[in-house]
Amino acid sequence: MKHDARKLIAITICFLLGMLSPVIPCFSNGSLSDSAREREYVIGPEDVLDIQVWGNDDMHRVVEVSHAGSFTFPFVDKVNAAGRSVVELEKLIAQKLSEGYFTNPQVTITVSKYKSQKVVVLGEVSRPGGYIIKGRTHILEIISEAGGFTERAGRMITIMRTGDSESAVKNHAGRTDAVLTVDLDQLVNGDSELKYYVENGDTIYVSKAHRIFVIGEVNRPGEFKWDKGLTVNQAISLAGGATKRGAPGRAVLTRMEQGAEVRIKPKLSDPVSPDDIIEVPQSYF
Repeated sequence: MKHDARKLIAITICFLLGMLSPVIPCFSNGSLSDSAREREYVIGPEDVLDIQVWGNDDMHRVVEVSHAGSFTFPFVDKVNAAGRSVVELEKLIAQKLSEGYFTNPQVTITVSKYKSQKVVVLGEVSRPGGYIIKGRTHILEIISEAGGFTERAGRMITIMRTGDSESAVKNHAGRTDAVLTVDLDQLVNGDSELKYYVENGDTIYVSKAHRIFVIGEVNRPGEFKWDKGLTVNQAISLAGGATKRGAPGRAVLTRMEQGAEVRIKPKLSDPVSPDDIIEVPQSYF
């Protein structure tokens, strides 16, 4: 069942990325399985834990970690859980029980409700807002949960992360934050850097795509999404191509350079830059 769910997520993300660009492939979420992620999950306040001691049904407890990061358990009293992984907490409770009335206790912990690790997704996604993560989570999984990219989404994602980093900046509260930038084009090369995995407290912003404008003798003049490598000819095609009276070979490109408008007579194979205006004039004949 879990395998099918993971497969469905992968297919969904392929589809979402296909909307963004036909050349971006599916990613692989490292080598961690669902069960491995659950075992490595770092527990925090408000998480709900299902704790069982093998062969001792009366020791079964469902507990919520307090805001102070702890809970109570029989024969152990106060357990400081926050900051420990599921595996570490199992070992801790087993050790405490073995110091009392139990011989070689086998403790199993399952996180029944994940509440402590949260991220915020903003910008060009269908459902911006706060989302709960379950440990090591790929950034595209979170974007999938947020409904995927909108049609106006660009290829750049910015992550604001509290902590120390070479790219750290001081925020308005005086805390040190790291500003990380993710270029979706890098996924084409199978880049698996850790920055593609979100962390508790991250704010993720999906930028709006750059735009270009095609006017004049074209069938659908207007504003269009800019993509890296887009040519003048391709831009005119986005606008439905030239009309019967249009002369695409004499197109004029207007571009802002150093605060001033510059008019260029480009080749149809020339690349287009963000915010360029392409005007297709009438044919002489």
